Amino acid sequence: MFTLEALLDRPGETHSKVSLFADDVPPYFKTEPVRSQLHLERNRLVLTCMAEGSWPLEFKWIHNNTELTRFSLEYRYLIPSLDRSHAGFYRCIVRNRVGALLQRRTEVQVAFMGSFEEGERNQSVSQGEGAVVPAPRIRSFPQPQVTWYKDGHKIPPTSRIAITLDNTLVILSTVAPDAGRYYVQAVNDKNGENKTSQPITLSVETDPIAPTIIISPRNTSVVTGTSEVTMECVANARPLIKLSISWRKNGVLVSSGLSDYNRRLTILSPVVSDAGYYECEAVLRSSSVPSVSAGAYLHVLEPPQFIKEPDKHITAEMEKVVDIPCQARGVPQPDIVWYKDALPIDPVKTPRYRVLVGGSLQVNGLLPDDTGMFQCFARNMAGEVQTNTYLAVTSIAPNITAGPSDSTVIDGMSVILHCETSGAPRPAITWQKGERVLASGSVQLPRFTLLESGSLLISPSHISDAGTYTCMASNSRGIDEASADLIVWARTRITTPPQDLSVIKGTKAVMTCGVTHDPSVIIRHFWEKDGSVINVQSVPRMQLSADGTLHISQTWSGDIGTYTCRVTSVGGNDSRSAHLRVRQLPHAPENPTAVLSKSEKRAIDLAWAKSFDGNSPLIRYILEVSENNAPWAILQANIEPESTAVTVNGLIPARSYQFRLCAVNDVGKGQFSKETERVSLPEEPPSASPQNVITSGRTNQSIMIQWQPPQESHQNGILRGYIVRYRLTGLPVDYQIKNISSPDVTTLLLEDLIIWTNYEIEVAAYNGAGLGVFSHKVTEWTLQGVPTIAPGNVKAEAVNSTAIRFTWNAPNPQFINGINQGYKVSFLFHLLPARPQPTSRPLVPQKHVQPRQVLLSWEPGSDGLSPVRYYTVQLRELPDKNWTVHSASVNHEAASYIVLKPFTSYQFRIKATNDIGDSEYSEESEAITTLQDGKDSTKYRIFFPPSEEKINGILLGFRIHYRELLYDRLRNYIHTVNSAFTWADLTELSKHKRYEIRMSVYNTVGEGPTSPPQEVFVGEAAPPQNVAIQSATATQLDVTWDPPPVNAQNGDIQGYKIYFWEFQRKNGTERLRTLFMPEAGVKLKNLTGYTNYMISVAAFNAAGDGPRSSPTRGRTQQAAPSAPSFIHFSELTTTSVNVSWGEPTFPNGIIEGYRLIYEPLTPVEGVSKTVTVDVKGSGPLWLKLRDLADGVTYHFRIRAKTFIYGPEVEANITTGPGEGTPGPPGEPFITRYSSALTIHWASGDPGRAPISRYVIEARPSDEGLWDILIKDIPKDATSHTFNMDILKQGVSYDFRVIGVNDYGYGSPSLPSPSISAQKVAPFYEEWWFLVVVALVGLIFILLLVFILIIRGQSKKYAKKTESGENMVSLDEGRFPALELNNRRLSVKNSFCRKNGVYTRSPPRPSPGSLHYSDEDLSTKYNDLIPAESSSLTEKTSEKSDSQGSDSECEVDPNRQKTHSFVNHYISDPTYYNSWRRQQKGISRAQAYNYSESESEHGAPPPLPPLPPLPPQLSSPSPQPQQAQGQPQGQGTLFRPKGSRTPTPSQQSSNPPSQHSTLYRPPSSLAPGSRAPIAGFSSFV
Repeated sequence: MFTLEALLDRPGETHSKVSLFADDVPPYFKTEPVRSQLHLERNRLVLTCMAEGSWPLEFKWIHNNTELTRFSLEYRYLIPSLDRSHAGFYRCIVRNRVGALLQRRTEVQVAFMGSFEEGERNQSVSQGEGAVVPAPRIRSFPQPQVTWYKDGHKIPPTSRIAITLDNTLVILSTVAPDAGRYYVQAVNDKNGENKTSQPITLSVETDPIAPTIIISPRNTSVVTGTSEVTMECVANARPLIKLSISWRKNGVLVSSGLSDYNRRLTILSPVVSDAGYYECEAVLRSSSVPSVSAGAYLHVLEPPQFIKEPDKHITAEMEKVVDIPCQARGVPQPDIVWYKDALPIDPVKTPRYRVLVGGSLQVNGLLPDDTGMFQCFARNMAGEVQTNTYLAVTSIAPNITAGPSDSTVIDGMSVILHCETSGAPRPAITWQKGERVLASGSVQLPRFTLLESGSLLISPSHISDAGTYTCMASNSRGIDEASADLIVWARTRITTPPQDLSVIKGTKAVMTCGVTHDPSVIIRHFWEKDGSVINVQSVPRMQLSADGTLHISQTWSGDIGTYTCRVTSVGGNDSRSAHLRVRQLPHAPENPTAVLSKSEKRAIDLAWAKSFDGNSPLIRYILEVSENNAPWAILQANIEPESTAVTVNGLIPARSYQFRLCAVNDVGKGQFSKETERVSLPEEPPSASPQNVITSGRTNQSIMIQWQPPQESHQNGILRGYIVRYRLTGLPVDYQIKNISSPDVTTLLLEDLIIWTNYEIEVAAYNGAGLGVFSHKVTEWTLQGVPTIAPGNVKAEAVNSTAIRFTWNAPNPQFINGINQGYKVSFLFHLLPARPQPTSRPLVPQKHVQPRQVLLSWEPGSDGLSPVRYYTVQLRELPDKNWTVHSASVNHEAASYIVLKPFTSYQFRIKATNDIGDSEYSEESEAITTLQDGKDSTKYRIFFPPSEEKINGILLGFRIHYRELLYDRLRNYIHTVNSAFTWADLTELSKHKRYEIRMSVYNTVGEGPTSPPQEVFVGEAAPPQNVAIQSATATQLDVTWDPPPVNAQNGDIQGYKIYFWEFQRKNGTERLRTLFMPEAGVKLKNLTGYTNYMISVAAFNAAGDGPRSSPTRGRTQQAAPSAPSFIHFSELTTTSVNVSWGEPTFPNGIIEGYRLIYEPLTPVEGVSKTVTVDVKGSGPLWLKLRDLADGVTYHFRIRAKTFIYGPEVEANITTGPGEGTPGPPGEPFITRYSSALTIHWASGDPGRAPISRYVIEARPSDEGLWDILIKDIPKDATSHTFNMDILKQGVSYDFRVIGVNDYGYGSPSLPSPSISAQKVAPFYEEWWFLVVVALVGLIFILLLVFILIIRGQSKKYAKKTESGENMVSLDEGRFPALELNNRRLSVKNSFCRKNGVYTRSPPRPSPGSLHYSDEDLSTKYNDLIPAESSSLTEKTSEKSDSQGSDSECEVDPNRQKTHSFVNHYISDPTYYNSWRRQQKGISRAQAYNYSESESEHGAPPPLPPLPPLPPQLSSPSPQPQQAQGQPQGQGTLFRPKGSRTPTPSQQSSNPPSQHSTLYRPPSSLAPGSRAPIAGFSSFV
């Protein structure tokens, strides 16, 4: 180090003392890196460039000659995680102001191990030969240790087995046991990984072999200092034991270093003298077989070593010559490469630089720029070495060639003050601000950096950095300096940046952007959204305030994004960003699904996909449910927002459920999702017993049971009925069972029970899943019965003259059948009786006169010593009715109520009857009149038919036993009726009371047994009022009504009975639902969907049922339909099938369509494709599927849809060929004619049954889907001809033939060669013929024009027509198609103007025949025909020339008659269609013709006579004929060009063609044929 002190004299400056540091040190490496280094993958690697020299030192890293970094102060290079791509050669370059150096490279090796690249393989070798099995390739570093295995056992080297250096397995003199499966295991000893290869199967074939060298030595290069090098030679011979291997080096036998049966030659620590040609020789001892040999070269390399190096520092003067020595030796001889400041020296580009023989560098004519670091590299294949020196060119004073300039910088930014110099030696740079040294070769202050160029970098700048900066350049020859001023502006900064903002959709968002800046600068605000500038003027919703605040009104989702406020100014730019989030209601959850839970009973698993959350975290989900199509109700209101699935528990069996969800965030509740498919829970047996089981004894052998169904929530399905079981109470007897198979029956009368016996009774409901829970036991007694035996030992004894004593024994209690309430004693005695005397005159007290009855009283006369048995009452209506017997069985009391008509006058008389006979009638009573009618509900009329069976005597009358049914007491009444009556009125009954009534018959012997009891209720009744029906769901009707009027209820209403049945099916479907509570409504459930029901309601009270209401009609809503009634497959081939199905048995609504799903049961070619086809409408009910694979079983599912889909019907079908079906016919070939094709084939295997017919399939060559073209070809045919009209012209087709027998469609033949469906044009359609015709026509036209001109000249002055226009009368015979009504047309107006161009008007067809043959004519004019929905009008042609040029085909309206062309033809669309041009490519077979008879239209306007048809149009017969070559009944697969639209007529009378019927796929039916009744072809 030295210091130079100098006084610098400059004008205007005082002398000052400056210290300059002129001792800059060039860079040098403290240590060199290792030549190679090995690391593991994913390890961290730090490469260090250990260099020193004058500051600042800058470093740059290079990998495989590619720059990794730029020059920087960082001397380390970090690789955080190594992988195999990081392997290679690394070196660093270090530089300072003095120069630059290249570091010796170091090789970084990365240990890794990949996978074996080969799969399983097979290899064979002849016995005795050597088997060479290369090891499977694997990428690894270092090369792995490889171990060979055979059938799981390790293979060691032996005299027969060698493992080469590249791990090839060599088996010498192979024998049969060597065959087997070989594999290798590779182990990387650096990272410990190991891999096992796929097996290699070796097979050994027995063949002798001569000796050969299997593995020859290889040319090898090795560097001195290596521990060893090995060369190998593997030979084979038979017998192997006599094989001998020897080695020679340059012809000299080698005896040391041999191993492995002399197969390997190892040279330890090889040196240069070991290099040479090494040869191995294989000899078979004791044999005349010649030896074989092979050789290779061994090259021993020596790394470079310097034998002459330059000094570390060389000084030379300007324009001198300097030699920098550098010589090296090595094997091979190293190459010398020179670098200056880490850049290669190219003597061609810089002739002053010359590399001398031996490697030294000569520099001629030294210049100051030659100062720097020179570096010499010696390189060969063994490595490289380097040496360096610093060359200093002296004796030039420093000069600042580009000094600093005044600069302005923003606070915080970087600024460079330039200072470029020249001089020799290179000047040292020092920067000062005032007296303060900021940066030099030995001084470094923070933020101030001396760059390699000499410039000063200030980073970052501060306000305090403003001032004057001086750059001083110095060397041994002097000093130079330059100054500049630096201005530092306060930086423009955003001090109030925008903040992340979240607003609700539709509200206002405000984003601030406050700025501080230097007062001397002007700032500008602008905003960006997601990187795009916002034009506030073009967005009315946005406003920008003067302070930079952005206002956004009516926010929506399009406003979401990152907003950046940018501020620009000369004082700096700044930007800040914030995110605007617009919250809104969340979207509906997506793809909700509901399935039955597999883990829980009565549960459904619900899943959904999360959707857009409205830019606000979800708070919860709300789940709603619809049970059995009921209105939606909230099921769960707080489902966790992270959930995408939930299990809904506690559901009711046999009910269907549908779900929907909505999401809730802090904005509110979003829309509901789509409804899930409706899921039905399976039925379970009822979980509750019937309710309110009530029993009552009805007779002595019957008990009435009544109950209500179980609660609806416990029915668990549709009730099918009830089981009633009963047994004697307290006795160990079995239950007796009654099965009630109707769920609407809730009463049962148990009959044939034991008299006066206690029973215990239980009731249970059942549904389709089984029997439910039985109710609690209810006990009930049967009623008492009549004692079945009489008292025993009856005795009578006279007590006195007027008394007799009777004694008896009581009957056995078990035969009393009840509680013994007493005995009846009957006895007979004999007197001399006589007839009774008449009674007194009957009296009727007025107070006992009522509208329908009176109280008749009398005084009895003498009974004639015989008791009066009964009285007979006669009455007559006044004034003139006859006497009639009212009652012949009035008891012997002297009073009786007589039932009469209201407001009627009567007289009465009475006679008495005893055992002897009748008395005389009494006197007539006074006339009385009954009162007017008023409601009286204390009377009950009983009707009974006369009975003659089992009277056992003369019928005297009937006795009616009745009693009021009370719970606390019973009281009996008896009413006797004469045998002449078949009815009786029970009067004086109590209103609103229940009565039990029995009847008995009596004759002269006594009274017979009573009838079964009947219960009645006294009072008038009315039905329920205002019955209304509301359809609730598909299986439920809500019925409401008003109770009967209060005055007609006749007591307390205890419930209602609802009778309902399907409309017009009352007898078969009527059911009953009983309500045991007086509610005014009921929900009728388990009904059939979309069905009309009739409903009638009746009330009942304790006395019984009231009258029914009039039936009211209602209909259930639509429901899911039942499954289609069947699924059927037909026309099954190898690739297609017709699928048909039946309508659902229960549509339950309007069928909107069907869904067909099919899929293979096993994947086809690795793909399992599910195809879904929706068929709209209620028909058709079939599909043609053509995309099937042969021999594959497909699963088909079909279900119908109303507003939702119903259950599926399923079936499987396996495509052909089936077992027993015919084999493939021979490969077809095709013979082509002008317009027809003939397909030929040979018969194939008929299968298990004779072939019944053939079908032909076709497909366009580029489509790939086969379809039946022709079917029902006779079984004996081997060829078939058909017209090409059924094919699409110009399309190539393939054809194949299929045989059919009773087992089905067989295997198809191979496809025929493709053939184009292009007709061969006849000669008259060839171009040359058309040209000839055109030329001939042109000649005739020219002749005609010439004749007309000559004729016109001769008549130049002829008289003109009255209208002033040249008129031509068109001869009807010549132009029949242009004029039908003998009109005169203007010559000019026979042409029409269309789009400014005159064209001919369309020809008009003759009504006698609408057939066109002139293709050119129809093609040319059909463009003028309007669409079918348009109208066609005729306009006048009586116009001027100018008018005619602007109008279109006008005709005089005065000449238009009623039966004009337009009226006649447009009114009938069939005529119109025959005239209308057809679309190209569409074939319309002429299935109909039309002929008009005079008798059909009466007397239409006369038509002009028709000329004879041209030859091509004439018909030999008036009968319409079909086109030749088109057999009747043939359909068309495609519609060829140029055919006509059919018009209705009778079918052709031609006999059917001998050809087979063409099969018409529904998608390609001819227009004239009818579509199938149901179905279409689906090509999926």
